[in-house]
Amino acid sequence: MPCLKELRIIGCNKLTKLPHQLLRKASALENLTIQGSRHLYERYEDKNGSGRSSLSHIPRVKVTRYY
Repeated sequence: MPCLKELRIIGCNKLTKLPHQLLRKASALENLTIQGSRHLYERYEDKNGSGRSSLSHIPRVKVTRYY
């Protein structure tokens, strides 16, 4: 998915982390929004956490607990 520029993940409570291949192959990704996904919120909401560092190449990341 080298042309993917925006990705929204909403209400995916069974998803515990973003697939490594997605993050690696989505090189054009500019906007990532994660809403209402408890596990993803816990993993990526902390801007200084290890999960968040895997998103550092994405210019705009928004992670919220609720919709």
